[in-house]
Amino acid sequence: MIGRVANLLRGDAIRDRIMPPSPLLGAGVLAASIALSTLAALAMLVVVQVHTTAARWTDDLSRAVTLQLPSGLGEDAQTKIASILSATPGVLSSTELSAEAQRALIAPFLGRDLTLDLASLPMMISLDVQPGQFDETGLRARLAGELPGVRVIAHGQGRQPLLETARSIRWLAIAALVLVQLGLMVLVALAVMARLASNRQVIETLRLVGANDALIERGFGRQITMQTGLGAVIGTVIAGLAGLVLPLETGALTFMLLLVPIAALASAWLASRQTARYLLRQMS
Repeated sequence: MIGRVANLLRGDAIRDRIMPPSPLLGAGVLAASIALSTLAALAMLVVVQVHTTAARWTDDLSRAVTLQLPSGLGEDAQTKIASILSATPGVLSSTELSAEAQRALIAPFLGRDLTLDLASLPMMISLDVQPGQFDETGLRARLAGELPGVRVIAHGQGRQPLLETARSIRWLAIAALVLVQLGLMVLVALAVMARLASNRQVIETLRLVGANDALIERGFGRQITMQTGLGAVIGTVIAGLAGLVLPLETGALTFMLLLVPIAALASAWLASRQTARYLLRQMS
């Protein structure tokens, strides 16, 4: 397999000279390959970006817990809450939300111009916890027994809808990637059909001078495959430049830049060889 790929990339000077070029068709294959490969690379970017963002958000949600305290609690109650938190395993830190912080949380839902009596709002304490070590059950039990009005809001419970949405987006992007590859194979097959049909007399002449179908097949297939591969590289670079504005890891971007051209080259090689082989048999 590696030898075949090397032969494809290296080419054959004699074989390439006897295969008549087709600049117009080659330009069309190149342009279409650039467009399709750009779409494929962008779909890969969506998959990587959604996976990275969902992982980061779910990690943040799993570490976030909020205590909602009834308004008007005295200092004794607040001291008791601080004591309970210090004795609860997995609580890394606690921060009381200021009035301005609460106003910022409410503003997206009620507007910034709405006048609120912040004194009537419940006190909010944000906790940073260690997933797997945080004793949520024990904290709820202690607060329910000593301070019944305090609510514990574990934001990690909202991870599942986020994960399901991210999973759906990933599958849609993967489906788009598969459809683009199928479209690329159809494009290559049509290009091979057009080239063979327009060069029927050349093919008959090559057969008369002793060229076998394998030689003809490789000649026509290699030209279109290399045009497709060049278009895939250009399209991937275009998408890669767009990906530079996203907070992607270098490894993820490199993986995308390698996978799309290789997949396009493999799809084009397979489609061109199989199509040429079938049509040459029909011409015999």
